[in-house]
Amino acid sequence: MRRKGEAWELRVYLGRDSITGKPRYRSRSFRGTKRRAEEELARLLTEATSGADTRATGQSFGDLVEQWYASWSGEWSPGTAKETRRLIDTKLTGLARVKLHKITPASLDAFYGDLRRRGGKGGAPLAQSSVRRIHAVVSSALEQAVRWGWLQNNPAQRAWKGKGKGANQAAPTAVPAAADVVRLLDAAWSSGNWNLAALLELEVHTGLRRSELLALRWPSFDAHHRTLEVATAIVVSTEGLVEKPATKTGTSRVVVLSTTAVDVLVGHRARCAERASAAGVEPAPDCYIFSTNADGARPWWPSSATRSVKILQERLGLPPVALQELRRFHSSLLIVGGVDMATESERLGHGPTVALRSYARSNRDAHERAAEVVAEALAALRSAAS
Repeated sequence: MRRKGEAWELRVYLGRDSITGKPRYRSRSFRGTKRRAEEELARLLTEATSGADTRATGQSFGDLVEQWYASWSGEWSPGTAKETRRLIDTKLTGLARVKLHKITPASLDAFYGDLRRRGGKGGAPLAQSSVRRIHAVVSSALEQAVRWGWLQNNPAQRAWKGKGKGANQAAPTAVPAAADVVRLLDAAWSSGNWNLAALLELEVHTGLRRSELLALRWPSFDAHHRTLEVATAIVVSTEGLVEKPATKTGTSRVVVLSTTAVDVLVGHRARCAERASAAGVEPAPDCYIFSTNADGARPWWPSSATRSVKILQERLGLPPVALQELRRFHSSLLIVGGVDMATESERLGHGPTVALRSYARSNRDAHERAAEVVAEALAALRSAAS
């Protein structure tokens, strides 16, 4: 507040513009005493920090979130778009009819609190991690309202999204017990579900992500050179299954296989050919390695593959072991076997990858050792369990 001639100039700082980075203010001129000017400044501050803007009085949060989603979902990965759509349709319905100018930090705190108490399935409490994801969607949509000029500021920035886990509070990484992994693999082969058994076996031997495993096609397998080229990943979007590049840069990586893994895939390919022949169909061009269709034209649906693992575990009374945990198990065997971190990162797709044709001989040797480390360790575990 400062004197300017016979009037008072009142100004409230609104933070920096998210696009230009320049400071933003709301200003008002007022004539009267200093005390009255202070009262007017307090009213101006309340208006500014509430997020109210006359341009947004007719817009509801539902109007905003739908326009925001339509504008940006095409830029997101299919998985992000699907999860955001799910949250909008299932968790944000309570905000949909609320006018934007009525959304305040306090109202958002109350909304999040209600979700924590009864926002889960059947009115159960909703996990804190889920509330934080919902807050991220709300905050992003309201930030778009600021950019569009519908709001002066984003009230979600001052709402309490709940406690989060800091870097020193991260949950310990789950690595299944070796005995449980061996029992799961043996049970899969004994069950007669060779499609599932081959999937689990290859997961343990390569450490691929589920999305990468299900996107593998037979041309990517080179039995002679003992390699798999990992170029794409299968994800579920709002429109069904989508195949996308396995990395953001669109580059592929080559995973060297152990002789055991090669034998598993060779046997799996023969069984796939037998299945197609028995069904009287020709294998589809570039057919998928893991498919529930006789011609291999469509990939195994991700949730169906996961459910098959869970059913097998429940039927045999085995401890639950997720595919993601088998990836960590593969990593743990590499570490115990003394494989260097650079090779492990390349193998698991955590770091820069290089096409096999440009590998230095020493690099190829390192990957061959990594492949055999897992195969030898697994063979020893199976021998000990029998």
